[in-house]
Amino acid sequence: MKLHHLIFAITTIALCAILITAFYSSQQSSPVVALEDSIQSKQQTTATLPTEPLTNNDEAEQSQELTTRGEQVQAQDEELEPISGEEISSLFIDDDNVINGGAVERLLREELDQFIVRITALEQDEMGANRMSLLGDTLSTLTDTRIYSQQFGCTGRICALTLVTDNLPQQVTDKIAKFDDNYTFIRRVESENGDIKFQAIYLQTHDPSTMSFRQ
Repeated sequence: MKLHHLIFAITTIALCAILITAFYSSQQSSPVVALEDSIQSKQQTTATLPTEPLTNNDEAEQSQELTTRGEQVQAQDEELEPISGEEISSLFIDDDNVINGGAVERLLREELDQFIVRITALEQDEMGANRMSLLGDTLSTLTDTRIYSQQFGCTGRICALTLVTDNLPQQVTDKIAKFDDNYTFIRRVESENGDIKFQAIYLQTHDPSTMSFRQ
């Protein structure tokens, strides 16, 4: 093989390896992917009916056996604990109040809308329900702010909010953040027509000074 052909082949292989590694790292660091993986892992054991052959050749007996198997699977589904708000919160902040800065940044910049849709579809935990109620009540008091659209959800210690408005002064964002004791991350993006897309993540904490970060 000629030297330049060999160099080209080696370069191509190295580039493919870099792309595969980058894609894998991106998938692993995605909070929404991590959430989906957690949900799927809890559902795997009850995803299908038992596949063992039926033990009786009689049609009526086979029907009864299939019914019994279906009831067993339903009972397993009912016993399976749903993913908790604490588990979801742990994707972003651990028990020692160490914040996963990379996960928070990715969620805020790329996946917040998906995340809100996903957590609002889950069974709500007590803390998440209380915080969601407080956040909703606070948003309803913003009568002087013209909000074109809004979406928010809470689970465990984390609340996420996205809204679109044409005017959002600092005192309003401060007021929203005070719906509970929070450590707040925000992102504002202004469109060409002057509309503001405001996104925020609120992590519950009674003492922000105890928080630290890791990437």
